[in-house]
Amino acid sequence: MKRRNLLRAVAVGAPLAAAGAVGVGVASADKANFKIMVTEQVANKVFVFDKNKSFSNANAYKTWSPGTGGWSNLSDCRIRDTARFGAIGLAAASGGKVGIWNITSELDQELNDVLWSAAPGGNPHALERIPNVGAFVAARTRSGAEFYKARYYTTAYN
Repeated sequence: MKRRNLLRAVAVGAPLAAAGAVGVGVASADKANFKIMVTEQVANKVFVFDKNKSFSNANAYKTWSPGTGGWSNLSDCRIRDTARFGAIGLAAASGGKVGIWNITSELDQELNDVLWSAAPGGNPHALERIPNVGAFVAARTRSGAEFYKARYYTTAYN
């Protein structure tokens, strides 16, 4: 992994549950023993690592690879708890797509694990889920100006 991408991704990554399966009490994760979720643009994957191990492919706790078609240049990843699915992952790709995927017990997850996705236009940088409301996307427009727009979706999984 390129160091600059990894460091930028760590800054926006989210702590994960320390218990055996991801999704158990993400909001109340043990601060002394947590996992880190990062984006890696060269491999075009989201990786989950134990904070006490080196960040290498061999030490990946979980991965998610969305493939191509608007999923290039993963920019942001987060994990959130839901009543319906347990833990879900959120990702934004500067290539044009945002999505929510079901975090299961599989080690390597792919596009078929996506629960919801959208192409909000512009250059998406972040996706956030608001429980019982929807999802908000921050994206830079292609007009040349550094203008960010927020787009709201009501169809996001709650």
